[in-house]
Amino acid sequence: MYVRYEKCDPLSTGEVTRTDQILPYFVMDVAKHLPGLPGLFIAGIFSAGLSTLSTMFNTLSATIYNDFVVEFSSANVSERRTNYTLKLIVIVSGTVCTILTFFIDKMGGLFHFVNASQGLIAGLFVGLFSLGMIYPIANAKGALCGVVTSFLAVGTIVVMNQWYKLRGVISSFPKPVSIQACYGAVNFTLPRDTALESQPFILFRLSHWYNAFLSVIVVTIVGLFVSWITKEDKVHTSPDLLSPIARIFLKQASHNRETANVHEMTNQK
Repeated sequence: MYVRYEKCDPLSTGEVTRTDQILPYFVMDVAKHLPGLPGLFIAGIFSAGLSTLSTMFNTLSATIYNDFVVEFSSANVSERRTNYTLKLIVIVSGTVCTILTFFIDKMGGLFHFVNASQGLIAGLFVGLFSLGMIYPIANAKGALCGVVTSFLAVGTIVVMNQWYKLRGVISSFPKPVSIQACYGAVNFTLPRDTALESQPFILFRLSHWYNAFLSVIVVTIVGLFVSWITKEDKVHTSPDLLSPIARIFLKQASHNRETANVHEMTNQK
């Protein structure tokens, strides 16, 4: 797409208003002389989207039912009532997601926001599992504080970054394009020069690709700090729960402690 529209950018000429619209515009531009192909493309997108949403809502309803509804319901629940409850959860979840689309529509392009959110969540999981597998000192309190702190900190960065993008204070840096090869008269608005304006805090200007890395760093640092403060001396960490790399350091630490105990007992005698 970039090769085709490098010299005639449809976003600059006003043919499309968002970067999300370039793909369907490209399909209509290339396949407009082939009857049925644009419709087949749209049908494929809708089919894949509906299939994905169906799987997600079914999984979500089953998870909510098993984790929350079962805990507060009686043991003798009929299968018919269970089916009605699952369908109700799907309806409520779908309604909430539909309402949220009206707010997301005001946030500009979805690509950056979705990737930023995925980076945040993925970083939390990677940081949490890495904390437990690599560091023997880690405990539940440290893991909880690390995840909550990382979610609040990086979540604030995601929200503020999107807010400044909507205001036009910061912007992404796409590949260079022009309109010199376009036919006919076009209107082109030069972007506002923000070099002399006051820039936001540096973390709010970071690319969304750094969110996962930041999440892992915050979870690890906060988790280790809280675990060190709340550590218990007599807690034994099973080597089977740690990664092979961590087991080497754990064995070395155990060997050093045993050697120190032997020397201490020898000196006492």
